[in-house]
Amino acid sequence: MASKTLNIFSGIGRGFTAFTKRICNTESPDLSNKIASATVLLFILILISTLVAGTVSWVIGVIDDARTTRQFNLLSPAEHLAQARAACGGGNECLNIQEALRHLARIPTSVPENTDATRLRTEIDKQEAQAYASVKQEVDAARDISWEQAQRNFQGQSDDSFKCSTDAENHDIVSFDDGHFWWKDDGRCATREGQRKRDQDAQLHSYWSTTIRVDTDMNSSWLPDEERTCQTYPDDKGRVATVTCEATPHETHNIPVQFWGGVDRNTVSSWKCRRDKDVLDDRFVCKAID
Repeated sequence: MASKTLNIFSGIGRGFTAFTKRICNTESPDLSNKIASATVLLFILILISTLVAGTVSWVIGVIDDARTTRQFNLLSPAEHLAQARAACGGGNECLNIQEALRHLARIPTSVPENTDATRLRTEIDKQEAQAYASVKQEVDAARDISWEQAQRNFQGQSDDSFKCSTDAENHDIVSFDDGHFWWKDDGRCATREGQRKRDQDAQLHSYWSTTIRVDTDMNSSWLPDEERTCQTYPDDKGRVATVTCEATPHETHNIPVQFWGGVDRNTVSSWKCRRDKDVLDDRFVCKAID
């Protein structure tokens, strides 16, 4: 590898020397040509210096890694044990567990140092077990708090914001703590997804009309082209079934109404309704406003 690197730099050097001679020996009296040549030369110098610096840095890094690995492999069991103890720091808790275990792994079971190495491994195992137990306790406590929060929402005692997702089996799950813990959906995620789809359908249906029969208090007493704000109410399937335009209870009848907007909303909605003056059979047209 070293010989190939030297050959590369040797070739670059020969090419650079030839190019430099060509620039320096030019007989052109044109100052602009000389400035352009000097600029190209400066750019090449910067490029070569950058390449050299990067290559040297890489080579030094490879050499350092190889030297470090060789020095590590040449350590005796006693030196590995000393390095492991140093990594732990000699206190009640091991400060650098990974470094300590790396050295302990190099101590054979057949050498005298293995007794102390085993004792140190046992202490590290205890420390890791205690750390795991502490973390688990904190996670369990946080889970309990999250579960209590979810129960308050499921029982209608709270109305916290929530996130929806699906588990590995594609079941709906819900979180009330910004996704830290997830619980089986009580139906709110499915409802919201259904509402989102109905809203999308409503947006699409705003480009064409749907005529359905509904119970309504709209009648022929309306003036031609008279327009009023009305409310629609859904049936048990979520489709618009009733249109109410009067503030007080009024006699209703079942007639076809032309709707511009989604009619499968499963919620109370507001519409602008009018009597169509161009139709002799008193057709009523409603356009969604929410």
